[in-house]
Amino acid sequence: MPRKTTPTMSDAVAQYIGSRRNLATSTLLNDQAVLRKFARGVGVDREIGYVTPEQIEAHFRTLDGQRASSWNKARQRIGLFQVYARNHGWVRGPDWFRDVPKRTVPSIERMRLSPIELAELPSLAQDPRDRALLAIAVHTGLRSGEVASLRIGDVDLELRELYVFRSKSQRDDR
Repeated sequence: MPRKTTPTMSDAVAQYIGSRRNLATSTLLNDQAVLRKFARGVGVDREIGYVTPEQIEAHFRTLDGQRASSWNKARQRIGLFQVYARNHGWVRGPDWFRDVPKRTVPSIERMRLSPIELAELPSLAQDPRDRALLAIAVHTGLRSGEVASLRIGDVDLELRELYVFRSKSQRDDR
């Protein structure tokens, strides 16, 4: 009985990325970077149905110098790709990650300003422009890119509203 052929790694990655076109551009770019490196690691011309857990383990050994959070993110992205491949009937057999555990991400205590320090922050700026930017950030909680993209027309003094495009959710907000 002839064996079933499956797509090559490069074709499978291209199809998977194509299926995710509704996601944010940055997500797609990160997926592509991780999965293309992964495909090169196991062989771009290798049929996806013949990738083994040992090849996955070997690929992750090349990532040993990465931070735990980057390692886990690569593992997650490749894991979602494996689910897609299983759903298409390309992959059977053992879980690719049986010997590739998640890594523990160390907890980092970041410096946080108290509410009083936060309220005083704008007054510490020498430049009026910097003082205005800090005041907007402190009182709205906007991200730096959202503050930087504000224009005079985004301010409605009568309604006491500020129009902003939220970069994280890709939505307009007032």
